[in-house]
Amino acid sequence: MIAALCFVASVVCIAQQDAAMPAPVGSDAKPIPVLSGGLAFVPTWDGDNPTLVSIVSPVLLLPLGANFVFESRAEFEGDFQRRNGNSGDFTGAVHKSLEYMEIDYIGNRYVTITAGRFLTPFNIFNERLYPNWIRNIQTDPLIFPFGTGSDNGLMLRGGVAVE
Repeated sequence: MIAALCFVASVVCIAQQDAAMPAPVGSDAKPIPVLSGGLAFVPTWDGDNPTLVSIVSPVLLLPLGANFVFESRAEFEGDFQRRNGNSGDFTGAVHKSLEYMEIDYIGNRYVTITAGRFLTPFNIFNERLYPNWIRNIQTDPLIFPFGTGSDNGLMLRGGVAVE
């Protein structure tokens, strides 16, 4: 417990030290909210029976001041089949899920503290290679079903300067 408090205190000190440095020239950029996401439409056929799978994944990034960012991604997936086998209109359920909703504190360029529901870090795969628009290019790791998804809690991420 004491080691964890010392570690968090040192991270805060590093963040304050980095914040005290003068801003580089041309850093007048103001953060703006971003609404983005991905769409996927995957039709499949089993004999003469089509199934239409549509996926909508909106992503919201909302800066809150200079050091905080609210981030969220939901997923809406619809599996639609013909009501009368291979004729008639399409009907089906839409499955909704909240993949993550987190708030990030960016202490400096080396430290980020995250709280909320976030993607479980699985090297870089879950966060950067798993989204819909990349998913068909990159194959899933063999142990992907065992240790991925979203988790609730706190996360400390960062790196060290190598000079």
